[in-house]
Amino acid sequence: MLLTLDVFFWQTQCQPHITEAAKSSVEGICRKMHTLSCEYAQKVREKNSDILREAGIPEDPSRSDQVPQQRKVRPRKEGRKG
Repeated sequence: MLLTLDVFFWQTQCQPHITEAAKSSVEGICRKMHTLSCEYAQKVREKNSDILREAGIPEDPSRSDQVPQQRKVRPRKEGRKG
């Protein structure tokens, strides 16, 4: 019985605080990864253009250097597993 009460106390008192702390940390990590990947992609595109230009190869005008449309990711609903 004591174990059940300890688990209940943890779930009701501690878990929300831990979840909120982890959420902001994960969001920060994801934001940093996204920013770095965008920067690296831009560097690769620039380097590719430089190499083509130096080799005298014209770039394909139909090629788009635009980033694909970004979509906002919705958080999962509370209580949903998986």
